[in-house]
Amino acid sequence: MTSHNNIFTHRAFALGPAGDRSVFGEVFSAAEKMIQPDTSAPTKRIAPGDIRRLKSVGRREYNNFIRNWRKTCKTVNINSYGGRVMISPIQNKFGTVFVHVTDLERSVKWYSKLLNKKVPTENHSGPVYTFNMGDSLPGLTLDNHCWDEVYEFQPSNHPLFNLYTKDIHEAYRFVKEELKAENTTEIEEFPDLADFCFSDPDGNIIMACMCK
Repeated sequence: MTSHNNIFTHRAFALGPAGDRSVFGEVFSAAEKMIQPDTSAPTKRIAPGDIRRLKSVGRREYNNFIRNWRKTCKTVNINSYGGRVMISPIQNKFGTVFVHVTDLERSVKWYSKLLNKKVPTENHSGPVYTFNMGDSLPGLTLDNHCWDEVYEFQPSNHPLFNLYTKDIHEAYRFVKEELKAENTTEIEEFPDLADFCFSDPDGNIIMACMCK
């Protein structure tokens, strides 16, 4: 009875988009088990120097594979369905929040008081003025669109953003009495927060919020 040797060879195969074992479309190496009848031992043995050279080639191929894999991982992500998803170049962080205004000078002074910022003395004709809201936080940019040839101002009738406060009742008093804000709603209380809304001089709605 003839016995068989299990000989493993590496066969390169190209990976397609759907139903394949990888989503990268790269050429990977997979072991395919083949069966071959026994043969007599080769008359010429592999010299130790040949083995070292073969190992060196294997290391180079492996290192090249790892480098290509890492390059691919920087641009490609795999979802749970095995599909190909390109990583967006857009970062998951805000740069700035825009508030559209009609009178930039008036708005800069009003928002400076609201945000407890020093009121700038220099004139600001536009088109924008940005408040620094803190490290790693989005800025607040006022935009009067003075350079736009065609622009029709429409105030936001819903909160553009919310501003935090540690004392919702004092914030409510300050907005009503000091800033003379209009369209101020009553304070709404919830189990984990409290808030109210008010408008800036142009009618843009803002929310003040306190976490409990």
